[in-house]
Amino acid sequence: LEKAHRATSLNNLVEAESLFRQVLRSYPQDYRNSLVLGNLGRVQEMMGKDMEAMDSYTSALKLSPQSVPLLEARAALYLRLGNLSKAVADYTTIIDREPVNLQALSYRAYAHLKQRNYVEAKQDYDRALKIDPRNYAAQLGMVSLCREEGRKSEALTRLDLLVGQYPDKAEIYSLRAELHKADEHLELALIDLDKAVALEQDNTDFVLARAYLHMKLGNKFYARMDFE
Repeated sequence: LEKAHRATSLNNLVEAESLFRQVLRSYPQDYRNSLVLGNLGRVQEMMGKDMEAMDSYTSALKLSPQSVPLLEARAALYLRLGNLSKAVADYTTIIDREPVNLQALSYRAYAHLKQRNYVEAKQDYDRALKIDPRNYAAQLGMVSLCREEGRKSEALTRLDLLVGQYPDKAEIYSLRAELHKADEHLELALIDLDKAVALEQDNTDFVLARAYLHMKLGNKFYARMDFE
């Protein structure tokens, strides 16, 4: 186990995977095998072996079915792979055990949002914000929910509040720019994109968005600079 953890920390993932498997073969009845399987799954995810990682997490949960860290790992993988219903099921198990788990509430809300279960998404976001009114993920999720339901004015109001709370978060300015652009308030959108680019100068998406906005405004010189 020590060798496996050391290999993981050094990013020697093939060696780490082999060592974790060796532990499982050598000590098949050890009470710590759920942890070994969880670590194996994490290494496999890092290697891009998503299906094998899923099998490892599931095997680990058979040994420790109520382990929150294992449930969180599998739920996150389900979410990343687009298996939203199974992600919701795992996050629900977590929330049943830990009702104030903000991360689980926010991720379950996000999964509901992607499934267009807007009522359930709002319930989870409201619940998260009741626990922590300043929670960034939940506030941003409510903005997305408002956009999906066509409540642009409320989405803008929420973004304005977020700018006040988190003035150094570039994605907030980018999102607000999108809403301004949708309403044809192009100059306001440009102001927000300027701020987003200033905060994250290496973010290609922000620079390209500003380039196309300059094109729409007829600012060809500045558009060219951004494209370059």
